[in-house]
Amino acid sequence: EKGEPTGDCRKGACQGCGVCDFKIIKPEIFEPIESGNNGFQGEKKLPALNVNAPGQPYRIDYSKQGPARYFGHLEMVKLILQGIRRAGITMVYSQGFHPKPRISFGDPLPVGMESEGEAFDLLVAESISPKGLMDALKRQMPEGIEIKGCQPVSAKAGIHAPPVIRYRIVFKRGVLNEGALEAFQNAERFSWEQPDRKGRLKSYELKSMVHPIKRIASNSLEIQIENRSGKTLRPDTWIRAVFGLSGEVLRGVRIIKLYDGSDDV
Repeated sequence: EKGEPTGDCRKGACQGCGVCDFKIIKPEIFEPIESGNNGFQGEKKLPALNVNAPGQPYRIDYSKQGPARYFGHLEMVKLILQGIRRAGITMVYSQGFHPKPRISFGDPLPVGMESEGEAFDLLVAESISPKGLMDALKRQMPEGIEIKGCQPVSAKAGIHAPPVIRYRIVFKRGVLNEGALEAFQNAERFSWEQPDRKGRLKSYELKSMVHPIKRIASNSLEIQIENRSGKTLRPDTWIRAVFGLSGEVLRGVRIIKLYDGSDDV
């Protein structure tokens, strides 16, 4: 009622809140444990974060294949940050109440899709060569994630998706329907509709978005998909539309995003 702050009962008078019975429940202050034979220290200060360092931005290229294809995007970010810390790389952090590492990734891959060429940009506080950074990270990545390259970039470079993305699609034996593939190739138009995450129906004109299809083997294809602003066609959507595969069969199809080496720096 007086608008005064309540005092700390651990160091002052009891405020009569009713929590303590002063027999079993009572205020108790533990003193910091000094360093001793037990190996513990009372107060340990965390290292200061590099929030004001200008830093050197690097672009790190990596592949995501094998068992790593089942990592979601947030899991990938966590694993890579853990690898950077284990490698002893000093990162630059953002300013504010919740500093975060200055790291940025390209468009996330769908879970289950492999890629020969992904990238992230990292702002490093220390002086280190691209080869030194790449070698340090290589030793700390989990199975399926391989560091492929490292190069300095400008601070405002950004990771931009190429206008056309190539994919290799490997079907299980007997799944690739020759008639369905021929029908798609011979059609003048091939429209497909499916709901987005908000339930709104989204329409695709697949013939204009999927470029010439190259046959690699009896059970594998290579396709190129045009990457349009505001309308991105996933390769599994094209497979479902053309071949009419169910979810269970579709999960057995291996999809690999191919690397074309054209990332902007």
